[in-house]
Amino acid sequence: WPYVRRATLTSLARSTIRLLQARGADLVHPSPNTLVVDSSAIGGGYGQPTSEGLDAVDRAREVAGLLLEPTYSAKALAACLRAIVEGRTGSNVLFVDTLSSRSLSHLIEAAPSLSGDSMGGLLR
Repeated sequence: WPYVRRATLTSLARSTIRLLQARGADLVHPSPNTLVVDSSAIGGGYGQPTSEGLDAVDRAREVAGLLLEPTYSAKALAACLRAIVEGRTGSNVLFVDTLSSRSLSHLIEAAPSLSGDSMGGLLR
């Protein structure tokens, strides 16, 4: 993927591992040459779902109760599952879904109601 540099991925991976280690996970830091950029699940283009990704959404919901959005998280999980099936991963696989499936309805209910007049005040 032309917009992802190996140094950026390595930095993000190391930061994620430090965060998980701080919470008790027993992980080792990745070497830059062990990270793989798999662009095979991108599909037709930016923001466009794929059939493989939509299948991953269904499987994630059915098997793990995860609610994934149909493009980015779905495509990442689809590529991850394919890599596992093809034997391209180690014995432990961590899938980090950065989209929260937690309901935000309680925040919406607690949000202040703004009338048209007060909204106009925000624009000034």
